[in-house]
Amino acid sequence: KYEVLITIKGTIGKVCVVVEDVKALFSRDVAKIKLSKCAPISPFFLQAYIMSKHAQILLKQLSSGGLQR
Repeated sequence: KYEVLITIKGTIGKVCVVVEDVKALFSRDVAKIKLSKCAPISPFFLQAYIMSKHAQILLKQLSSGGLQR
C-alpha cells in the first residue's frame, strides 16, 4: 500500500501510487519504489514530481534508448 510504480521500458516515466493492498504480478517493464514509513516524502508528492516536466526530461536523458531489431 502506498508504493509508487513507474514504467521503465516503452513509454518511460508513467507513474502511479497504489492505494489499496492488492496481490499482483509485475513485468520487468515496471519498477516499484517503496518508501519507508519514516520517509520525509509523501508517495503522492513523489508521483507529482515524477510527472513534472523537469523530471520527465531527466528520465528521458537517463534512459538507455536501446532498440531490438
